[in-house]
Amino acid sequence: EEYEPAYGFIATILYREKNDIESAEIWFKKAEKANCLFAPVAYEYGMLKYYERRDYEIALRYLLKSAEDDYELSYGVIGIIYYAEKHELNNALNWFRKAEKVNCLFAPAAYEYGMLFLEKGDIDQALKYLLIAAEDNYDLAYEELVKIYHESGDHENEKMWYKRIEEETIS
Repeated sequence: EEYEPAYGFIATILYREKNDIESAEIWFKKAEKANCLFAPVAYEYGMLKYYERRDYEIALRYLLKSAEDDYELSYGVIGIIYYAEKHELNNALNWFRKAEKVNCLFAPAAYEYGMLFLEKGDIDQALKYLLIAAEDNYDLAYEELVKIYHESGDHENEKMWYKRIEEETIS
């Protein structure tokens, strides 16, 4: 006899540990059909849909499902999708704030949060979040920091972050 609540965890292992996207998706669908797509599993399925399948609409549906059950890891990714894919700035801001409030604003979300502030012309807030991303070795933030420091005339910080880019390129 099968234990249906395990389906989602099998899917997660196949996705995260084995990088077997096809098999993982089969198990995620089985979990959903068995009504066992619990918050952590819905989050993982949303991540697969977004990062592997590039289907942000379906990913958002699963991530929002996990967020409904207060699965805090989903908040930043939801913010990313609202900003980078749907360009809904207010929704993105709300989700980034939620992620930050619960200490789940990880580098990719901090980067996008910074880019949102950059787009709005709030350089101080943009710097704050881009630095958070960069300090977590999120290299996309390095280039933005170089540009911001260059434009502001802060050549010392510009050189420092440019050097970081060179170091990343060499290693």
